[in-house]
Amino acid sequence: MDHLPSRTLSALIILAGLCGCTYLDTGSSRLVTLPDPPPAWRTAFGPMSHLVIWIDESGRPRQCRLGPGEGRLSVRTGKEGWNPVAAFALPPQADAEAAAAARGGADGLFLYPSGAVIAGAAGPAEPLGEEVRLSYREGAAAFILLRLAGQRVPIEAINVPRLLRELSERTGGDPWRTDVERLVLRLAAKDFRADLIRVRDEITVSLPDSAGGEEVPAPRALVSRDPLRPEANFLVDDGGVPGVSAPTASLSRFYSADGAARYDLWISPDGGAQWITAPLPLHPR
Repeated sequence: MDHLPSRTLSALIILAGLCGCTYLDTGSSRLVTLPDPPPAWRTAFGPMSHLVIWIDESGRPRQCRLGPGEGRLSVRTGKEGWNPVAAFALPPQADAEAAAAARGGADGLFLYPSGAVIAGAAGPAEPLGEEVRLSYREGAAAFILLRLAGQRVPIEAINVPRLLRELSERTGGDPWRTDVERLVLRLAAKDFRADLIRVRDEITVSLPDSAGGEEVPAPRALVSRDPLRPEANFLVDDGGVPGVSAPTASLSRFYSADGAARYDLWISPDGGAQWITAPLPLHPR
């Protein structure tokens, strides 16, 4: 999944930023544990912080930023309904993109999040104070529900267990391969069907030796934003031409293996490929 317009997410982050970090006693809250980022991400970007976003007991978005090496946070969520929690891994290079998103940029998502959907009284709730482990597989559902909450869509009306099950079963265990943005729009419009969840068609294309009208050597390795497929399906044909698999009629974002550059790839419906690249600010590791 790529090309996620993040205006709604940016608004959610900005609103959550007003709430700030809150550390609560585990007797009245849940302890959230974050997964380790994939090795390909750690190699490319070095130590990463995390931005954790959730909906608190008053229905307001909250956030907390954890530094590198911090992987646990105690949060208070609603006692009823379904409570999404998402954790976005933030390389040092992500700060510039996050700032651009806050100014109305087209895409502020650097890497896709891990997450969990915690059940309150409406479902099999975990006892208060129990540990909740976030996963990259459940991150897509948490992201969808946070997007809907940001649009003031009542997520308690959504059949969350079915959404989680269908996202896993219909995508081969990788929900990020479906069109998540389309699902958000259809759920918000109350026009959702399970058959809308499907893996988008992908093709393998040769990367052109030009980007934005300039001659630029094609990269020899790419890192994906998808945490369940962090190493892009990167191939080299018999002629030594590099290629990558990506969805058609969609913008896919990748990063160089050293985290120094961003690559946005567009594959037209007829299979033509164009890409643009931009350097990323490097930070000491």
